[in-house]
Amino acid sequence: KQEAGCVWFPNSAYKTAQAINDFRTEDLPLMIFANWRGFSGGQRDMFDEVLKYGSLIVDGFVAYEQPIFVFIPPHAEIRGGAWVVLDASINPSVMEMYATARSARGGVLEANGAAAVKYREKDLLKSMRRIDEKLVGLYKKLEFANDEAQDELKSSIAEREKSLLPVYAQVAVQFCELHDTPGRMKAVGVIENDVEWEDSRTFFFWRLRRKLAEFDLRKKIIEAGGSRKSTRLNSSHITISYAVFCLKKKKNKN
Repeated sequence: KQEAGCVWFPNSAYKTAQAINDFRTEDLPLMIFANWRGFSGGQRDMFDEVLKYGSLIVDGFVAYEQPIFVFIPPHAEIRGGAWVVLDASINPSVMEMYATARSARGGVLEANGAAAVKYREKDLLKSMRRIDEKLVGLYKKLEFANDEAQDELKSSIAEREKSLLPVYAQVAVQFCELHDTPGRMKAVGVIENDVEWEDSRTFFFWRLRRKLAEFDLRKKIIEAGGSRKSTRLNSSHITISYAVFCLKKKKNKN
């Protein structure tokens, strides 16, 4: 049977969870090029346990112990339930999310859906009556016009509003899309940074080397302490611990 692309169906969601667990079993870092618009939500898909397989993806991320990079490539997007299962807050000690500057998009609602909720027709009419100079002038004339002139003015206003409505609807969609840009995602803290596609290979190479060094040092610190209670150490903890370790080593030499 045919299935839409960039959407998680029960089978594809299970395959994704299985791949994550395979990488985790091999103790390998994980790089995800994300371009999903969500999970399928039909009755048949619910019967086939799409929610269960989606939760398996989350379980795989929670149990992961190596660096995970989620990267939104050019002209790709994360929407709906896909955002929920890929969010870096699932396992912040190992997961980091990045996006391509300019062309990547991310958010729970698509721009068209957000505009349909936030900017209904009555809101668009309020905006054009406030902004459009011709409409403002027509409404001012309407206040002082007689009955015959009012009918003509109302007809002109209705015609003007009808012609402007598609334009304002497109502007509303573009305005909502501005909230899904990498710059905005970075400002609200859902991604670490925006990365240019041309520089992404170099960036992730060095970022992975740094993360692997941090993870190795964290493992040594935990083993030296003889306790595994605090396994979720962040970069600042590791930097401080490493500085203390170097000072003690220098003191012992002296």
